[in-house]
Amino acid sequence: MFVLIVTCYLKPEKKSAFLEATMENGRSTLKESGCLRFDVVQDDEDPNLVYFYEVYRDKAANQQHAETPHVKRWIATVKDWVEKPFVVSRGTILSP
Repeated sequence: MFVLIVTCYLKPEKKSAFLEATMENGRSTLKESGCLRFDVVQDDEDPNLVYFYEVYRDKAANQQHAETPHVKRWIATVKDWVEKPFVVSRGTILSP
């Protein structure tokens, strides 16, 4: 399984709008056959720091996800609501 961990540094005044748009995107993402998990996690120490934990069947499923209309719409919507570019880490689940 292929994993994405995305770190998002939010502009405080845009946090609510960002989270609303992200939840809508997440609901659409979870309907994709290749998406196994899409978690949105708020940092305990910094409420303007949010992580996505996304699990896909494989890299191809993630690539298909990136090309969906809902992802393109989400990116266009939230691009100015972050303090700095997203930090994206990619990996492969080894266990369990």
